[in-house]
Amino acid sequence: MDVLAKRLLIALTITLCFSAFVFALSQSVTYKPWGVADSEREKYDAIMADIELNEQVRSMEVPRIQAPTLPHDFGWVTIGDEYKHTFSIRNRGEKPLELTLAGTSGEAVRATLGTNKLAPDGSTTCDVTWTVSDSDTEFSSEKVFLKTNDPLHTNIALTCVGKRKHRVVVPSTIRLGSHDIGINPTTTFLVYSQVYDDFEITAIDADGLESEWAAIEASLDDEQLSGQDVRSAQSVTVKLQPSDHGAYSGKFTVAIQTPDGIRQETISYEGKVRPPVGFYGPEIHQSTGLDLGTLDSGTQHDFYVTVRSRGDKSREIEVLEIQPKALETELTATSQPGAYKLRITVPKGCPDLQFNRSQNRGFVKLGDPLSPSYSSWLPLWVSVSKVDD
Repeated sequence: MDVLAKRLLIALTITLCFSAFVFALSQSVTYKPWGVADSEREKYDAIMADIELNEQVRSMEVPRIQAPTLPHDFGWVTIGDEYKHTFSIRNRGEKPLELTLAGTSGEAVRATLGTNKLAPDGSTTCDVTWTVSDSDTEFSSEKVFLKTNDPLHTNIALTCVGKRKHRVVVPSTIRLGSHDIGINPTTTFLVYSQVYDDFEITAIDADGLESEWAAIEASLDDEQLSGQDVRSAQSVTVKLQPSDHGAYSGKFTVAIQTPDGIRQETISYEGKVRPPVGFYGPEIHQSTGLDLGTLDSGTQHDFYVTVRSRGDKSREIEVLEIQPKALETELTATSQPGAYKLRITVPKGCPDLQFNRSQNRGFVKLGDPLSPSYSSWLPLWVSVSKVDD
């Protein structure tokens, strides 16, 4: 055999070996399913396994359970009462169906099976008794768990749901919003019972704030009570007297006389008394105040702000303090009671100022000089420097 023939034979042998290696490798490599993220791979594999099992079982003679998949809704239920429902179960398969009670979602639920074994096309029942327990939650869901020999449905849950009636229902939170000083915020809310035909509100405490209250019987046709299966209701009005401006919060403690005795319910409340002096103007920001900007000390700059006394409009309002002190102010009363025009001036020749940082900003304080608590601050942001010609 000449040299050329040997080389061709060697090249052919190498090619065949490489092809065999590549083929073997392609058979051993498992590619990821296209479009499935690594984090979803386990879920994807489980779904594919279920599909494959369904295909296998479809052609086999096996037991097949038919049971309700939707929950039975008892609607409104009363605490302490018993509610019963019977679920129907059928074997739609070709082999006997075996059933076992595997427990319930809690002690409030009991269940009994009519039989533990069903012939093909046979049926039985599962009787469920639910004794409604006391709870603050309205909606409740209880389950009975079954084990079966159906290869596609080895675990079954029969579900009952209901909306728990409450002896007394009060709002969880009342928001009184913002209001001016001297204004006593008033709120009206409903207290109702889904159990009692009658009850009486005997006391309301506002957690230390001065308050007045009144309660009258409310109509059960009130739109707020629609769909709540209410048996009696009271409309309650509470007037608070906050002692100072700023945010306030607390709890109403409501004492209620019921056929079962006195109950105490709590309701959170919150509100805010606006500062007694308000500042208004298109350049004023609600939280940061008035930004005068960066100014040239070679020119006088005037800024105007409307000031209103929110509480007692008969009070005499004055400028009590200003920072930086190089600024000038003038407060002029208008024809409207309690309303003023405030001029803030950066005078010509003002020294350099750097009051434009969160840790170093200015302010103007206005209020009644005879009543230190009747005052408010307007934050000022300003930077002044000499601009060379």
